[in-house]
Amino acid sequence: VGRGIGNAFKVAGVGIAATTAAVGGLVSIFAKQEQADTDLAASIAKVGGEVDKLLPKLKEQAAAIQQQTVYGDEYIQELQAMAINMGVATDEVDEATKAALGLAKAYKVDNVAAMRLVARARSGDTTTLKRYGIVLDDTLDKTEKYNAILRIGAANYRLVKAETDSTAGRLRQLKNALGDVAEGIIQG
Repeated sequence: VGRGIGNAFKVAGVGIAATTAAVGGLVSIFAKQEQADTDLAASIAKVGGEVDKLLPKLKEQAAAIQQQTVYGDEYIQELQAMAINMGVATDEVDEATKAALGLAKAYKVDNVAAMRLVARARSGDTTTLKRYGIVLDDTLDKTEKYNAILRIGAANYRLVKAETDSTAGRLRQLKNALGDVAEGIIQG
């Protein structure tokens, strides 16, 4: 009898440990999403934007990018917040984010560095682009150079979308989708 009770406690202990690990994983996933939401809202507020109006719109854009790429929406929201903090207008964030992802893939730089390039181009600083082999016509004005960078990035966004065609890419998309399910479970 004693042995049976001991085994039952061991099984229960394993079950409790597994449940604790699962709940901890759900909480971690939710916390990342919540932090991304908070940071994006803070960036919008910092530039005087209407958080209640813009946050849902930008989150929707991030979710759409997640559907097309291997990147989770919370990661996309981090890039969006960075863009806003660096001077990209909120109505240009979607285009700037896709351009940054496209530049990163085409020129083999990380996404954060690519977003810096896009945001700097938005403010007129295109000198760093030459380091990556991106040469713009010197006769273009600041706005035209920014638009040129957006076009180059957008043209290469197809490379980012193509990552989802691989097995690894499909698995990353599955992981993102499961993360969204987990977030929904926590939010109730």
